Amino acid sequence: MKTIILVEDEKMVREGLRDVLEREGFSVYEAQDGLEAMQLLTTVKPDLLVTDIIMPDSDGFELLFSLKDSGHTFPVLVMSGGGRIGSNDYLKMVQVIGYKQVLHKPFSISEFLEKVNEMIA
Repeated sequence: MKTIILVEDEKMVREGLRDVLEREGFSVYEAQDGLEAMQLLTTVKPDLLVTDIIMPDSDGFELLFSLKDSGHTFPVLVMSGGGRIGSNDYLKMVQVIGYKQVLHKPFSISEFLEKVNEMIA
C-alpha cells in the first residue's frame, strides 16, 4: 500500500481529499500545516507528499524549503487556491524553487487522482 502525507489547513478539504485517496487504496497521514508535516516525516516515509501553500503557522513554502534542506527523495505535489497574490503566482514561485508538480485550486477529483497516480507510480 502506497503512503501519502496530505498537508492542508482547511479541515473539510483535507478530510475530503483523504477520503478520496483512501477509497483509491492509499494509506493517508494528515497534517494541518508544515510543522505537523515535518513532525510526521520523522516517523513516516511517504511515497508522495501533497501540500497546500497558504496555511497559518508554518506554511507550504517553509515546508518545501525544509524538504529541500533535508534532501527528501519522495515526490511532492503542491496545490494552491491563491491568497493575496493569486494561485498562479504562488505556484510559479514553487516551480522556481524546484517543485514542478502543481495543481490550481479548485480542481476536480479526477484531475487530483490523475496527478497523484502519475506521481506515485
